[in-house]
Amino acid sequence: MYRWILAIDLDRCLLDRRGELSEANRLALSRAFSSGAAIVLATGRMNVGVKRVLAEVPPVAALVLLNGALVIDQVTHQVIFEQALDPNSAKAIYSWCSKNDCRAVLCGKDSVSFVEIDNVIAEYLARTGAEAGIGRAPWMTDWPCYKALVYGLSDSLKLEAHVASALRSAEECSSYSIGMTGFGYVEVQALGVGKDRGLGILLSEATLRTLPLVTVGDGERDVGMLRMTRHSYAVANASPDAMDAAEHVVDDCDHNGAAMAIMHFLDGSRS
Repeated sequence: MYRWILAIDLDRCLLDRRGELSEANRLALSRAFSSGAAIVLATGRMNVGVKRVLAEVPPVAALVLLNGALVIDQVTHQVIFEQALDPNSAKAIYSWCSKNDCRAVLCGKDSVSFVEIDNVIAEYLARTGAEAGIGRAPWMTDWPCYKALVYGLSDSLKLEAHVASALRSAEECSSYSIGMTGFGYVEVQALGVGKDRGLGILLSEATLRTLPLVTVGDGERDVGMLRMTRHSYAVANASPDAMDAAEHVVDDCDHNGAAMAIMHFLDGSRS
């Protein structure tokens, strides 16, 4: 029986800048689980990208993946919610990149699609564990695209403006949202996708609805879920907006900030 909910981001939050889980953070998660926590990993990663983490941590109750575009119950392994990017938007992004010497990575549940591999994509595949689909695009296959990552210009703000302009001028593109990731990509997803929305869908379950919620994050995509509860923690390497949204700031991801957040809640901040 769960007694509280812990929703925590992975990259540069639970994991350090090298993508590793520290022993202190692992032990803190174990203590959280022993105290009755329903552990929810809330991440921008795909399903395949969390498999190594799942092998290192206590049993996880649910996954909020791809920034909330895909929510999976880890107990039943059923998809609770999904919201894919409109294929026409993905096509428009691919088309614009091909004409402007930029690159796009289109992310499905376990696979990514791109035109050709380079060092950036090789690093992304290594970090996430995704399966590669060189030369294949989601509208040519049977898997949905949940988000598109665009890169190729040194000025990321200019790149974001160009991608937004390309989508606005393309025909038949439905609602979408554009933002920046902590890794320098421009990120495009369906409008309304968010970790807070995915987490809210989980919290609508009768067994979880009344339980205390603790959130831990570091980036712009974590702001919504940090605002959902007063038991919210930003690690010290978090973005300014994430820090403003959180009730507490703890040490950075390289100094076990996630463990500090969990222990702070367990040792006296539950009421």
